[in-house]
Amino acid sequence: MATLFITCGLPVAGKTTLAKQLEPEHTALRLTADEWLFELPGDADREVLDAFRG
Repeated sequence: MATLFITCGLPVAGKTTLAKQLEPEHTALRLTADEWLFELPGDADREVLDAFRG
């Protein structure tokens, strides 16, 4: 049976830190929009990145 971990909270609340701890402990796949959005080519501004998130 698979387990899904969902984190939510205010900025700088420790969501990414917790996710990075859970990842190896549970052989998890961590998907973090901020990490892959900033790898997109081009000069995307905040509005464009928010559109991709939303």
